Amino acid sequence: GGPRQIYTLPRPCESARALRPNSACSPSLRWSGGDDFMEDTGETEEVEPSEQGESDEAREAEVENIVKSPEAVEEQVEPDPPRSVRSPGGSDSASSTSRWRIDLLEQAKRRDEPYQGLLALYDQYSKCHRRLEAMDLKSGSSCSVRLGQQPAEAEKKEADPEMLQQMRQKDAEVQALQRQNHELQDELHEKEVAHAEICREATRLSQENGKLKNELEQLRDQLRQLEQAPRSPVASGAAGLAVDLIETRPPELPEHQKVRGNLQTELTCISAALQSSSSSLPRSLVAVGTSDGFVKLLDGVTGRLAVQVSVARQLPKVIDLHLAEGTGVLLAASSDQAVRVLDLQRQRLLFTLCGHRGLVSACGWLQASRAFTAGADRTVKLWDVQTGQMVRSMPCPAPVTTARAHRSSGVVVAGYADGRLSVLDQRVPGPPADAVRLHQSAQAVVGVQLSQDGNWVLSQAQDGSLCCTALGCPEPTLRLQASGALDSGPSPPAFSPDGSHILARGAACVHCWTRDGQLVYNHDLQPTVGISWDLHQAFSIHRNGHFYIWGARDEASGSTSTG
Repeated sequence: GGPRQIYTLPRPCESARALRPNSACSPSLRWSGGDDFMEDTGETEEVEPSEQGESDEAREAEVENIVKSPEAVEEQVEPDPPRSVRSPGGSDSASSTSRWRIDLLEQAKRRDEPYQGLLALYDQYSKCHRRLEAMDLKSGSSCSVRLGQQPAEAEKKEADPEMLQQMRQKDAEVQALQRQNHELQDELHEKEVAHAEICREATRLSQENGKLKNELEQLRDQLRQLEQAPRSPVASGAAGLAVDLIETRPPELPEHQKVRGNLQTELTCISAALQSSSSSLPRSLVAVGTSDGFVKLLDGVTGRLAVQVSVARQLPKVIDLHLAEGTGVLLAASSDQAVRVLDLQRQRLLFTLCGHRGLVSACGWLQASRAFTAGADRTVKLWDVQTGQMVRSMPCPAPVTTARAHRSSGVVVAGYADGRLSVLDQRVPGPPADAVRLHQSAQAVVGVQLSQDGNWVLSQAQDGSLCCTALGCPEPTLRLQASGALDSGPSPPAFSPDGSHILARGAACVHCWTRDGQLVYNHDLQPTVGISWDLHQAFSIHRNGHFYIWGARDEASGSTSTG
């Protein structure tokens, strides 16, 4: 609360001698306002060297240690006033000055404590700066060398444009080679996939071949047992002699009508096959379908009517027939979109195969107990006739108008409404092979047939044209032409049992050619709806109910009529 003393602190950057008492100039203290207030006037007065002792040198060293940093901040310090100063020149003056200096040093120390961290950071900065300068000095020569080389390289590039052009060409060639390499890799991948597929197919075929070999050995064993078994006199009688004559007799060419008859109804389709001698059915059995829903069974030698079977109670129109050899089982496709499996010996229905959503145009037998059906719904379906269940459905590119199968291999050939044909193999998964157009006209295919060995396909279009093609070939080897356009409906042509001749129908006639295309016989008749040459004699049926059995002409033979 009393008067205060005010002192001026010298700049830290000045020499520490400013505070030395033995200096020629030391701050003078002037008293003002009383005994307890002393002011620094800025004037200097002489101080005798005798008034300072050894303690002044120690304090001088301490002051130099404190204020030796050039970064000290300039500020004014207001030290606490001395407790008591009696007189400016008294005996207590030295002690007061000493205490004042001690307080001043303590205040300067407290003042500089916050800046010790800054001093350490400044030292670190100085060291880093010196290191960077040293590094710049070392790298300066190398940088100058590189910078000196750049213009030379630029001049070299500018002076050699041909080299640049060659480099661009090389880059283009490398890119082309890379593209070619990618293409070759893709092609190699495709070939590897195809090779793997072929290997799988070969493995499957080898397994199937092994099974077939085993079955063949079993059949051979059974045949040996039958040959070694003794024959009874009854079995080797007239019946056995007749069977041998029928089985061994060569096919007869359709030179003239050996048998003719009239079934008194509209006929639609025909199928023929040999039956077992122990069966109650004729050995040479011919099945004829009618438009009123019946199947008439005829003797293929005499032409006599053996039995008549109704397909269904609704009596739908019979579209196609296929008779199994030796078993007396018949497949009958009707206009009610169903196929029926009939046991002709017992005259009863076994199964009704329903699965098509359109008209069923063809049916037939495959290996073992399998059968196929085809229709206008663009599908070919495979069936197990022992259970009556569908096994597989294969899509087709167009409505199927006719189809036939090879019994041994199971290959199905289908004809379509747009004039194309395709081969369907049940052993190969997936859709059928691509359809091919064999007939020059785009009219529907009304009939197909496979040769006995399964290597040739005979097809007939609605305009009467015929094509004989090797299985798997896109072009026919033989083209023939029947007279007149044919009515719609399945009507397959036929190979002779020995494969040497071709039989086909015209609008109102029956034609016979050799395999090289030479016309042998031509018979003008009523409108023909179907022909068959599955037996040793040819058979033809006509829309008005008439049928004919054709054979070779001899002196003793004549035409026989049946009711």
